[in-house]
Amino acid sequence: MKNKLITITNLISALFFYLLFSTAVQAGAVDELKPQLTLKTVVEKQTVSIAGGKEIIQNVPAKDAKSGDIIVYTIYYKNDSTSLIKDAFIIDPIPQQTCYIDGSGTTDGISSLSFSLDSGNTYHEPPVMLEKKNADGKIEKLAAPSSSYTHIKWSFQKSLMPAQNGSITFKVKVN
Repeated sequence: MKNKLITITNLISALFFYLLFSTAVQAGAVDELKPQLTLKTVVEKQTVSIAGGKEIIQNVPAKDAKSGDIIVYTIYYKNDSTSLIKDAFIIDPIPQQTCYIDGSGTTDGISSLSFSLDSGNTYHEPPVMLEKKNADGKIEKLAAPSSSYTHIKWSFQKSLMPAQNGSITFKVKVN
């Protein structure tokens, strides 16, 4: 099998965000202006080296990626408005030609994580379960492999205060 070289530009172009929020509240009144949650994505490649007999894992700016490489996506967010942002969430597709690495999604302590198997139509908290008929015709529930995840979603459990910021991450392995 040939190693495929994927430019990070292609990975980033496959990566887009949907930010939805239901209400902006300031001192009990709805703000006339929509609150703004600014997002910035940093894409890095994980490298492993040996120094002094110890394994050293580092993230370096990703310029390209080949089969087997681990790519780390860090999404920095900031509420740039003067209003609270309630019920915010960030949805991110798992880039094509990659596979989500189980357990790599961080939640920053104020968001929960869920995954989609159907291009973002529905989301489920891990472990995501599939229903499958067995030989007897009975329906069994099986854990879906992370290779079947199409999207990842962070749902903020608390309102985001004005100027509040943070970051969330996830890793993928290039196919």
